[in-house]
Amino acid sequence: MKSRLPSKFATFPTLMMMMMVLSLVVLIFSISVSLFSTWQQLQILKPKGVFFFKGRRSLKHKNFLTSTYNGHHMATITRVQLGAGLGLEGKLETLNFSSLPSLRVLNLSNNHLHGSIPAAISSLSKLTILDLGVNSLTGIIPSEFGNMTRPMTLSLSFNQISGSIPPSFGKLWNLNWLTISSNFLVCSIPPVLGNLTKLNFLYLWRNNLTGSIPREIGHLVNLKKFDVSSNNIRGSIPVGIGNLTELSWLNLYDNQLYGSIPSHIGNLLKLEAFSLQSNNIKGSIPGEIVNLVNVRDLAISDNRITGPIPQSIGNLTKFEPLYRKKSSANDTRKEFDEHFFSSWGVNHGKEAYKAIIRSTENFDEKYQIGTGACSIVYKVTISSGVTDAIKKIKEEEEAQVNEQAFHNEIQALIEIWHRNIVRFYGFCSTDKISFLAYEYMERKSLGATLRSEQGEMELDWIKRVNIVRDIAQALSYLHHDCDPPIVIET
Repeated sequence: MKSRLPSKFATFPTLMMMMMVLSLVVLIFSISVSLFSTWQQLQILKPKGVFFFKGRRSLKHKNFLTSTYNGHHMATITRVQLGAGLGLEGKLETLNFSSLPSLRVLNLSNNHLHGSIPAAISSLSKLTILDLGVNSLTGIIPSEFGNMTRPMTLSLSFNQISGSIPPSFGKLWNLNWLTISSNFLVCSIPPVLGNLTKLNFLYLWRNNLTGSIPREIGHLVNLKKFDVSSNNIRGSIPVGIGNLTELSWLNLYDNQLYGSIPSHIGNLLKLEAFSLQSNNIKGSIPGEIVNLVNVRDLAISDNRITGPIPQSIGNLTKFEPLYRKKSSANDTRKEFDEHFFSSWGVNHGKEAYKAIIRSTENFDEKYQIGTGACSIVYKVTISSGVTDAIKKIKEEEEAQVNEQAFHNEIQALIEIWHRNIVRFYGFCSTDKISFLAYEYMERKSLGATLRSEQGEMELDWIKRVNIVRDIAQALSYLHHDCDPPIVIET
């Protein structure tokens, strides 16, 4: 099994370790996914339409989205899903959107589309899902999009869109998913986004956003994930953040925020992941933070925070992963960066590094628990009694590793949080060695358990069905909740 991160993320085999617990039945689920995708296309475009779009990948083709196609009236089509890397090329403005008055879903993501986003899309009055992510679209977001009263999902991430978020977006009252991440937006977050009270997911990371986080964000009481990381946002964290009691993910990493951590953060009882790393936050950690009983990941380094981290916060993971400042490719590897990762039982990354080397006796083979094409996995128990799985990149492979690709995939791993996926804790990368730290699975892989006599007896039919269900949930998370999607190939 190898990993493939679409578009902006280069391939590197780190996801294999993360998914080892899923290894036995991924193939079964993959077959189901393939059949489901084919069924969708058959329903959307009829059988002949499927073959047409496989053979005609240019939007310049004269019959693409005309009023009829092979005898089928385009006016009756409700779903067009041509994403998942079909390789479509061309410009959106060549399409006749007026021929699709019944369209509810338009998914052209993960292709090679370029040019601007046509305002004519806003004429699709029944549209509820618009996904144009992972293309090469340029220009600005049409203000006419604010006239679409039905949209529930709007995805424009991983393009080259510039300009600002139109103020008219404040009228998209039915929106529950808005993602414009990894573009070239140069603007502040418009306060009118506070009108979108049905919003569950708001992703604006990796742009050039300026200004402050508007206090109106506190009106988004149904928000579950809020990510504005890797921007140039200034100002303090608004007190209204404490109103977002449904929030499970709050990522403010790599901005220019200042002031202190508001005590109202303690109201976010469902919060599982909170990153405030690489800002200018000062002061101490408020006592109310101990109320965050579900927090597993807390990243607050590279600030001016003083005082201790309360040991009783939630279910904190042992390692605080690396989040780097915006830097050039030339400084991605150093002899050792003390902030590569830190342990709750170890004060500095360098000490954690030494503890791992010492615990494995410099990666002696007697600590090996697995091996792959590009890496060797070791069981590590440090002095605090914590056990982790350390995946060391083989020396012959290290020389061929694309450093930027390595760090890009690390960034993707850092942003993955799901209860059915092996936890990624952190990594070390120097001129001499590279390794990654994962949650240690006491019973090793699912395959090994199923093959054992004890496993055969313990895992009855009900438990096996539950395992398949949990795997399906994990794959669904990778495919649909990650931005961009992460696809596991077999």
